Amino acid sequence: MMYGYGYGMGVWMIIGWVIMAAVIVLAVYGLILLLRKTDTGTMSYKPVDSLSILKERLAKGEIDTEEYRKIKEELQN
Repeated sequence: MMYGYGYGMGVWMIIGWVIMAAVIVLAVYGLILLLRKTDTGTMSYKPVDSLSILKERLAKGEIDTEEYRKIKEELQN
């Protein structure tokens, strides 16, 4: 009973195909997750607020308070 009858190679072939299909599905799913993760990282855009940059420069000591007030007045006009 070797040619297609019983539990010979037929069951193991089916199990092999199921495992191979699962590996392919998981690989495609992982690739999609990877592409989605890198895509959102490159496409994220955070608007820049000029006043917050000015405040940061004042806090770092790059400009003094007089220069801060002058630039802030110019930005608000």
